[in-house]
Amino acid sequence: MRARSVQEAGSPVAITARQLEALIRLTEAEAKMRLSSIATAEDAERAIRLFMKFLQSVGIDMETGNIDIDVIMTGKPRSQQEKIALLMSLIAKLEQINNNKPIKVEELYKEAENEGLDRATVDKILSILKSNGEVYMPKQGYIKRTTA
Repeated sequence: MRARSVQEAGSPVAITARQLEALIRLTEAEAKMRLSSIATAEDAERAIRLFMKFLQSVGIDMETGNIDIDVIMTGKPRSQQEKIALLMSLIAKLEQINNNKPIKVEELYKEAENEGLDRATVDKILSILKSNGEVYMPKQGYIKRTTA
């Protein structure tokens, strides 16, 4: 299925089988509203427009401004998931270099900056990781993964 994103007309929006089934149900509902037992292409178009309106209202990645189905499925946009994965891999790498001991947050800032993440973004992601229990601060200025 090709859909329209907020910024680029004609760009594809990846959907899961679950959303595809929902579109089929919406198409069938459109046909039933017309008191027809057969769904038409127009019914499908209306269902897609309704689905796109829904995505535009709740499925927007605030960083990129694009429709992101992951916002609905996981509560986090793909861009944030990728940054979290990057930061976790940086922490793992630094821990390995440091003999699996806690690492200095300042070292993490430097490594993250080399990967294009600024200090504010790192702090935001660290806050998320701490609240999820994936990392902890054994002492001020140090960070460690909960599982190695």
